[in-house]
Amino acid sequence: MSKRLTFYSDGIRLAGYLYVPDGLKQGERRSSLVLCGGFGAHQERFLPEMAQYLTRHGYVAFTFDYRGFGESEGPRWRMVPQEQVRDISNAITFLGLQEEVDAGSIGLLGISFGGANVCYTAGVDPRARCTVSIVGVGCGESWLKGLRRAWEWQSFLDELAEDRTQRALTGKSRVVERLHIMVPDPSTQEMAKVAQQKYPGTCTHMPLETADAVISFHPEEVVGRISPRAVLFIVAGADVLVPNENTLELYRRAGEPKRWIVLPGKQHYEVYSPPAFDVVMAETVAWYQQHMPSASSQGMEGTGLQRSPCEKSTSW
Repeated sequence: MSKRLTFYSDGIRLAGYLYVPDGLKQGERRSSLVLCGGFGAHQERFLPEMAQYLTRHGYVAFTFDYRGFGESEGPRWRMVPQEQVRDISNAITFLGLQEEVDAGSIGLLGISFGGANVCYTAGVDPRARCTVSIVGVGCGESWLKGLRRAWEWQSFLDELAEDRTQRALTGKSRVVERLHIMVPDPSTQEMAKVAQQKYPGTCTHMPLETADAVISFHPEEVVGRISPRAVLFIVAGADVLVPNENTLELYRRAGEPKRWIVLPGKQHYEVYSPPAFDVVMAETVAWYQQHMPSASSQGMEGTGLQRSPCEKSTSW
């Protein structure tokens, strides 16, 4: 069961959906999670299935659209990671006001670029009790650079320099295709086509200033501040959109307790579909139950949660 809610971030009205476990008693408050989407994404894609999984294991879950995307207000399709971090922090505040929520037990979950966002947020906002990054981006500059050959990167930097000049002179940034900034591999290209057909509101274009903002975004510089709160990193072993090395820098800089899980042979988008999805979510719930149990959680027993024996993940 979910209900649509709105809240404000920097004066901009954002839209979200609250998912509540079945059988929640009047006055009962549960641990809850803010779920955060990826690069130019909106909450219709992937997050509802994750939210429903989490509620089946006793958690309240909240999905929302960043400013400018999906059902939220704000400059359309303008993505600035630091603004999205503020959106997440404001979502924590709003979620803590809900009658079903234990305000002192709120965690974060981010997918793809949302993984970078939640690590940054948890690093600067101590209210984030427990964090999970799934196929998450690390350093924004390293990520965008890694998607290009050397000469393509230099050409891209020249584009950005020219755009900065135009923004200073005209106040406007040149709008380009989203995949001009996030250069796609064949799988990502195909997934983008599917998303546009299935979700008409999918972001297709962005201002070039988004690339400047991503390059300036360094979650690796603050991830160490999450400790002693817990952080889990789950990556796909064959991911070419967000290579493991990019995320690994976050893991190395994070303090304890932390965990690193690799799904061997899996690509970026495979983590959102069975059987990989079941492994990802089982590991995710197990992490939350260990470090931020739901009020009704009794650990792995009695929840119907079992780690899949058919998927061999490697972890540190």
